[in-house]
Amino acid sequence: MIFLLSGFLKAMDAAAFSDLMGKYGYDWFGYGAPIIILFEVLLGLTLILRIEVRYTALLAGLFIISVTTIYTYGLLQHDITDCGCFGDFSPSITRTPWILYLRNTILLIVSYVLWKWGDKNAVDTKSVLCAGIVFCSACYLCGFSFRGAKVTTIQSKPKPFEPILVQESPLHEIFQPHSDSTYLVFAFSYTCPHCRNSIGNVEQYELMGVVDKVYGFAIEDPDNESKFYQIFQPTFTITNIPLSTMTKITNNLPVVYMIHGDTIVKQMYGDVISASFMVK
Repeated sequence: MIFLLSGFLKAMDAAAFSDLMGKYGYDWFGYGAPIIILFEVLLGLTLILRIEVRYTALLAGLFIISVTTIYTYGLLQHDITDCGCFGDFSPSITRTPWILYLRNTILLIVSYVLWKWGDKNAVDTKSVLCAGIVFCSACYLCGFSFRGAKVTTIQSKPKPFEPILVQESPLHEIFQPHSDSTYLVFAFSYTCPHCRNSIGNVEQYELMGVVDKVYGFAIEDPDNESKFYQIFQPTFTITNIPLSTMTKITNNLPVVYMIHGDTIVKQMYGDVISASFMVK
């Protein structure tokens, strides 16, 4: 039931799970999200319907070891504490490392018991048919929600930028400038290493007078937000926005918009350059 529930909850927003996997430092890694989701659903179905229990338990054990290893890498290298096991429906307590390791240890022990002493059941046609129907439903749900997967933390090559009015860009959904001021708008994620490296430089744009005001917009992430503020004390205002809104604005993080009056005059992707280079 844990495998089945985990798979279906992630399938309801496969794009968000793909974005989380992209934060591990490899852009292509997010494309593996549907594979993991559907494999979990298949494991859950075959265990519940008792289809080849011993072989399935072996696969389950190997799967648990694999995802735990990947999570450990993200935790140590990129400070990612959210495993995304139950998608956006995960209670905050389940997003802490020790809870994940405890749960996965229990699942690994149960998998071993099933592999060692489980019955070797014959394949039942009715069970296979039932599993196929549910699995196809998961495939449809996963594919439908995965279409929105856009945000990554590894920058793709951006198109040449031409000045555009804020009102004519997706940015107008979250930001309304005054015509007589200059701004820097910083779109980022709390866990993105490129974003964190840019915080100090972003602050300098207002302190050195390059712009009148700096505004930050971050993807909603309560757990990592609190950890972010434990490390950083940004001098600019930060507003949280849903992932769905961020994907409408940009498909690369971090990104900076330089705004003069009501016009976006420049975009910068990746690590933000020092404000000293912008001072004439």
